[in-house]
Amino acid sequence: AVLVAILPFASSVWVFGFIWLGVGACLGGCLYETCFALITRTRGDRARRDITLVTLVAGLAGTLSFPLSNTIADAFGWHAATWTMAGLVVFVGVPLVWTASSFLESEHQKASAAETHEDGAAGKPGFSVGSVLRKPAFWFLAIGFAILGGNHGVIINHILPILTDRGLSRDAAVIAASMIGPMQVAGRLAMMAAERRVSSHGITTACFVGVACAGTALFFSKYTAALVVMFVILQGSGHGVTSIMRPVITKEVLGTRNFGAISGAVAVPYLLSWAMAPVAGSLLWEAGGYDLAIKVVVGLALTGLVLYRLAVRFAP
Repeated sequence: AVLVAILPFASSVWVFGFIWLGVGACLGGCLYETCFALITRTRGDRARRDITLVTLVAGLAGTLSFPLSNTIADAFGWHAATWTMAGLVVFVGVPLVWTASSFLESEHQKASAAETHEDGAAGKPGFSVGSVLRKPAFWFLAIGFAILGGNHGVIINHILPILTDRGLSRDAAVIAASMIGPMQVAGRLAMMAAERRVSSHGITTACFVGVACAGTALFFSKYTAALVVMFVILQGSGHGVTSIMRPVITKEVLGTRNFGAISGAVAVPYLLSWAMAPVAGSLLWEAGGYDLAIKVVVGLALTGLVLYRLAVRFAP
């Protein structure tokens, strides 16, 4: 919040850039990854539903923040908009996060004490971070999710030129792209409705298959634009559910001890893949157009599925 607030005082492009690097580093400690790690560690088997509820509410962040910041910037300038957002983080976000985190930790400690009292001993120890990093399952899982993130990163960063390349008008492409976000919410709601009948591994497998099918529909949409609808539904819902299942599956495959560090380690390849996706998409486009790019991202989804199933197979 402090870094955002001092953006108006950046004296040069370099200072501005360094401030944004600091903002990015701070975001790494306060967004989904950290939140999901805390919920997974403290809520145990109830984590999946709680994570889903968090994403349903947090999914409205862009819906609220973009109009608010734009309105303030139009009325009072972008300096006022950055100060407003910094104030919201400090005076609204921080107290809420502090209160919620304290409550979760307190409930977790009570539950752990009760289990220890009933069993006469602490639960079976999990794996240390170092031992997990030496397990094939960790690398299969981390790389599998990473290349699925690369799939979505290429698609979402090139979505408008890809859709216009498929033959859609600019306006139709914008409408289709804007529906991917709502489909993420729809996918999460569908997952909540089906979670009692489908296992976590079944849901995750369906995400990989759905994203691969989405890319296939996108490839053939140049022959019939109706397939764009299927692409939007499958790509949005598949990626939306994956963001929930990643911490859940990490817990099931790699255990809960030192979960925050393990979850962070799993996220590093994912974030690197996401960061490289825009440039990778451009290079693929230069090499063979968007037909080649779409074929590659479909292959990434299928490769990720294979790696994920290997992670389950070799789970400690």
